Amino acid sequence: MVEGSTVATQMRIIETRTRKLLEADKGGLYTQAVRRKQLKEIELLMEHYVRLLKSSGQRYREMIKQVYPDMKSYNSFLKRLHEAERAVLVASASTVRRSTKKDRVEWFSKIEQTFRALRQKEAKEIFS
Repeated sequence: MVEGSTVATQMRIIETRTRKLLEADKGGLYTQAVRRKQLKEIELLMEHYVRLLKSSGQRYREMIKQVYPDMKSYNSFLKRLHEAERAVLVASASTVRRSTKKDRVEWFSKIEQTFRALRQKEAKEIFS
């Protein structure tokens, strides 16, 4: 993010760039539904990282603990992130047609489980 700009300004730039990607995609993999879900996820992540960078922490762990004073508040963010990622995966599952829907859902579920496990492990390490 450019110094002095806001999340809203950066989101407008991202919206323009993703619209161009959408217009250029002739294969139909990047759809408006996927784009809308991704924009929500991007905004959530941008707000999270701006909050971390505005903290006075010098290390990632310190930043997390300043922005999210306890595991419950950090887990609340992780839940919102999980929901945003899941929305992108669900939208993507309907556009990727290289396997059965059941196979795509199963593959995406494995991705979700892996992310969740890694994030929970990290959260426990940060707040222990």
